[in-house]
Amino acid sequence: MNIPLSIQNTINAISHQWSLKNLRPFLSGSTNNYVVQAYSEIYKNDVVLKILLVNTHEPEALMFFDGNGCVKLMEYDPTLKCLLLEYVKPGTSLKTLFPQDDDKALEIAADLIKKLHTKDLLTQAINFKTVNQWLDLLHNFKSKKIPSDILKKAQQLSKKLLILKQKLYLLHGDLHHENILKDGNTWIAIDPKGVIGPLEYEVGRFIMNPIPNLLQQSNVKVIIENRIDKFSKIFGFDKQRLVDWAFVQVVLSACWTEENGSEDFFNYFIKFAETIENL
Repeated sequence: MNIPLSIQNTINAISHQWSLKNLRPFLSGSTNNYVVQAYSEIYKNDVVLKILLVNTHEPEALMFFDGNGCVKLMEYDPTLKCLLLEYVKPGTSLKTLFPQDDDKALEIAADLIKKLHTKDLLTQAINFKTVNQWLDLLHNFKSKKIPSDILKKAQQLSKKLLILKQKLYLLHGDLHHENILKDGNTWIAIDPKGVIGPLEYEVGRFIMNPIPNLLQQSNVKVIIENRIDKFSKIFGFDKQRLVDWAFVQVVLSACWTEENGSEDFFNYFIKFAETIENL
């Protein structure tokens, strides 16, 4: 595996600084970071070294969650953009429970959401973006690919949702199946984006996942309706608002994909929007 010289230089510098040995690259589909498993001579344990290749609020989000329902941040070097994280074992993702144990997966995700959001927003969270800011892209997006009726509906729904008076939390922001891993006898979240918004927003990403497996199921509408019903009962959410948030989020995902010039999952996002629109 060829490693860019800049990344190799960062690895060499941070390995010396943090006394890391036996580095082994993780296989990752992400282009937003470079992830390495290593052994820490300081902590006497396996760890994960994550080198951030794009600007993100992940370090600050990890500090805010402080290991409560989320992977623990052990060290952070803002200059080199390096995170040292606890190594999650066995690291099995929640995706392995789909579709046979979807109810169990939902309960695990719900418990994790409760753990992540025990803290009230403090002044330390003021630098995070808000869901409102994320949705600015949706409100102003000029798409050449998203069906105009879907984009218009998402824009209208998002404005309606944003004027509601709701308690705000620091959300994970990307809490889908592959970002929830088995850690011993419990489950924890990884890769938080960190965004301020209502708790209803947090479950939207889960409802549309796993990608592409969810939409391959013959009973996909039953699965989605069951998820909405159960999340509504667990958290006291309004069902229609959950449907609306999920619709808005998936269209926002389509906007991000088109803006980035990527074809990855674009058709999935549009198909999911059409599916949940007709519930």
